[in-house]
Amino acid sequence: MLSLRDTAFALDNPSGSWSLRQSLGVPTWPQPMPSGTVSVRDLAQRFSPAGTALRSLADGSVNLWSHIDRATVVAELRDRLRDPAIIRQNPTGLCGPISIVVEFARRRPVQYVLAAKQLLETGKLVCPTGRVIVAEAELRKEPVASGTIGQVDWLLAATMRDDENIWEDVDDDANGLETITLWGEERGWTRDVLDLPNGGWETCFVEGEVRCMRKAQDAVNAGGVAFFLIDANLIKNGGDDDEEPIHYRSSGHGARQAPSGFGGWVHSKDDDYPPDHWVIYLGGLNLGADPDDDDPVLFRVWSWGSEFELSGTVDAFSEYLYGVVTGTP
Repeated sequence: MLSLRDTAFALDNPSGSWSLRQSLGVPTWPQPMPSGTVSVRDLAQRFSPAGTALRSLADGSVNLWSHIDRATVVAELRDRLRDPAIIRQNPTGLCGPISIVVEFARRRPVQYVLAAKQLLETGKLVCPTGRVIVAEAELRKEPVASGTIGQVDWLLAATMRDDENIWEDVDDDANGLETITLWGEERGWTRDVLDLPNGGWETCFVEGEVRCMRKAQDAVNAGGVAFFLIDANLIKNGGDDDEEPIHYRSSGHGARQAPSGFGGWVHSKDDDYPPDHWVIYLGGLNLGADPDDDDPVLFRVWSWGSEFELSGTVDAFSEYLYGVVTGTP
């Protein structure tokens, strides 16, 4: 049953009277709030189910985590229901699971909230496939890494990463061998957490970059997701370094704020090795049947709380691309 009360709780947690007009003035992403005449029913269909789940979390009392606060998690979830692109990983190396978490919030908001509730109260996340992701007692005693990463982001991403590890535990600032994610793990979370059974992974360390680009675009066209394994220098400022003909501009996201406009174009830092970063592919590639190395590409990715638009050539992008993971319904 749709509820305007739960819709308001998902968006704003009103303590008294609630203004729909004021709420609509706070941005949402990737689908903006409608302007002009608003269908309250459409708004409730979008946010009421997640609000119901969030209220259930807020009303709970069991918390197995020593350094995670329920009220903070609820507030952070509310901001992420509006705009999952605000999620940040700093100072951790949890780019793999963080990219999954952003798509989790974007594609499956009710399950995203319920996953946080499960982990907070039971220390386990039961996936739609039946897989159980467990937060060990040692992790639940760890302080959240000090930085811009949110408590709820740590709750989900640190658990996912730690559950995959055999020898190393996620601890301290979570920025070492214990945070490295390989393509098989990224694909496993895509299947199990995002509930996207079809798709796969492919690496292109030596060849196959164009094939990987096409797979990403095909997955997005089919209503699915794609994640690129890249050299992070692709989205770092290279200054006067102009070895590779590729540039980017970025739009930052912040809680309950309109995304910043895309700024000026910046030259990417020179490519390096090994690959060290997972980003979400948002779309835009338009490759011909047999693209030449110097054919232009223009596309968007998400990382570090920002959207990045990239412009360059097929060959230049190939220097930074090492793999793709896809998931489709």
